[in-house]
Amino acid sequence: MPRNGTKRRKKELENNLQPQRRDERRDEGNGYRSEERKMKMSRNAILLLALFAVFTGTLIYAAGELPDRVASHFGAHGEPNGWMSKQEDLIFMCLVGFGTPLFIMAVCYLTRYLPSWMVNLPHRHYWLAPERRSATADYLFAHSIWLACLMVGFMTCVHLLVILANKQTSPQLSTSLLLAVMFSFLAGMGIWAWRLFQHFRLPIR
Repeated sequence: MPRNGTKRRKKELENNLQPQRRDERRDEGNGYRSEERKMKMSRNAILLLALFAVFTGTLIYAAGELPDRVASHFGAHGEPNGWMSKQEDLIFMCLVGFGTPLFIMAVCYLTRYLPSWMVNLPHRHYWLAPERRSATADYLFAHSIWLACLMVGFMTCVHLLVILANKQTSPQLSTSLLLAVMFSFLAGMGIWAWRLFQHFRLPIR
C-alpha cells in the first residue's frame, strides 16, 4: 500500500508539472521565433537600403543624362506621347520611388496600433487576438519590406528604360524590356501575396 501511494503521488506530481513544462517550451519557441524574425527583418532592411542606394544612383545618373524635355509616357509601340521637364521627372520619380514603399511599410507597421476592424487580414479575429497581435504586426512589417524591395527594384528598372529611351535621337522605349520588367514584378507580387495568405491560414488543430 505505501508503495502504491508513492507511485500515485509521483504520477500526480508529474501531471501537475506537464502544463508548466508545456508553457516553458512554448515560451522558448516564441522567443526563438521572435529572434529569427528580427534577424530576417534586419537582412530585408539591408537589402532595401541597398536598393534605395541603387535607385538614388539612377536619379543622379538621370540628372546628368536626361534632356531638358523628357519623354515620360509612351504608347503601346514605345513611341512617346507624354512629356515633362527634367526637374518634374526627377521630382515625380523621387515621390514614387521613395514615398510609395515607405508609405506601405508605415501602414503595415501601424497595424499594431490600429483597431482590428481597420486591418484587412484573412481570419483577422484569430490573428489579431491580443496574444498574437504583436507577432502578427512583426510579420506584416517584415513582409512589407519585401514588397518595398519589389517596388523599388521595379521603379529603378522602369526609370533606367526611360533614361535609355531619351538618350536616343528620336526617343523610343523598348517595349520588350518593359514587358519583361513588368512580368517579373507581377510574378514577384504573386509570390509575395501567396506567402502572405499561406502565413495567415488558420492552424490545423
